[in-house]
Amino acid sequence: MSSGRSHHGKKLQVTYSKLLKYTLENKFYEVEESNGNVNIIFSPNFPEAEAHSQGESVRIIMRGKLSGSKLVFEHIFVDDGSGIKEKDMIEAVFTYQAWLQFIEENY
Repeated sequence: MSSGRSHHGKKLQVTYSKLLKYTLENKFYEVEESNGNVNIIFSPNFPEAEAHSQGESVRIIMRGKLSGSKLVFEHIFVDDGSGIKEKDMIEAVFTYQAWLQFIEENY
């Protein structure tokens, strides 16, 4: 695993046009795109989302690169108000795979 990219063969990715359709319907998602790099920024409002210890909402920043029609996520950051931490990608796959699959199948 020299490149550090094959996280047990699981990549967090989604068809970019479907994600954009989804974020248009769900206004609490912010999309920033520049030079093929994309950030999806949101405060999770689903049950399995991380909750901040004081009950404040955290912000998730999912950073990825466009690869053809797909957006492939490479880094997930969690901003809990006290600082930004990078989430372990293997853990991130477990956390976000089902949600991205939902977008893939429904948009």
